[in-house]
Amino acid sequence: MKARLVTDIRAQEAQPGDIAYHAYPDGKPGGYAYCCPGCGQEDWLNIDDGTHGWTWNGNVEAPTLRPSILHRSCNWHGYLTDGEFSPC
Repeated sequence: MKARLVTDIRAQEAQPGDIAYHAYPDGKPGGYAYCCPGCGQEDWLNIDDGTHGWTWNGNVEAPTLRPSILHRSCNWHGYLTDGEFSPC
């Protein structure tokens, strides 16, 4: 499923697979709000060096995040690679 980049997930009709990039005021990457591709519930993916979050390829519009994403509400498990969600 192709991720759809939106400016604010809560300001629009959220759909499964939507992502919204957020940076800190100093410009440092913060993370992505996303709507789970499985159930549509909103959640958060923190970007850092992989110690306490996900590593990121630096591409806002077509992000690759590692490691995999496990959305516990519906047990969707997969990857976001080059702007595409794919299940494991």
